[in-house]
Amino acid sequence: MHSFWPDLTKPAIITPNHSSYLDGPVLAMLAPRPILFGVDPEFSTRAPWRAILLGVGQITKCRMTPMTPGSRYGLRDMLCYLRAGGWVCLFPEGGIETGRSYPGSRWLAERSGASIHPLLVRSAGVGKVKIPYNISAG
Repeated sequence: MHSFWPDLTKPAIITPNHSSYLDGPVLAMLAPRPILFGVDPEFSTRAPWRAILLGVGQITKCRMTPMTPGSRYGLRDMLCYLRAGGWVCLFPEGGIETGRSYPGSRWLAERSGASIHPLLVRSAGVGKVKIPYNISAG
């Protein structure tokens, strides 16, 4: 197992930077256990990404929950998953290279007792479809 992954026996909030559309699928494929990913509901319904995300979910057993602005449904779903001992992944920027940071991971940690594990994903390519080539503890 790579050293950047949290303890397998404990709930964890994984918070990678977001530099490419492929960050989530690559993390899901590399993860040593299923993860609940917070996703943009509009993005996750568009072709070809819907098919890619659903296919990766079938292979890895990872799931998605919609992170609709103004709604707490996604955060509540993640909180339940953490309380059951699971891992969740929340891109704190809320989008690809936005430069903003949202407080969802802190809110989840305070209510679940799970630890936050930042990851640094380095990607190469052009635009928003870059190939992640290196993942390390953030």
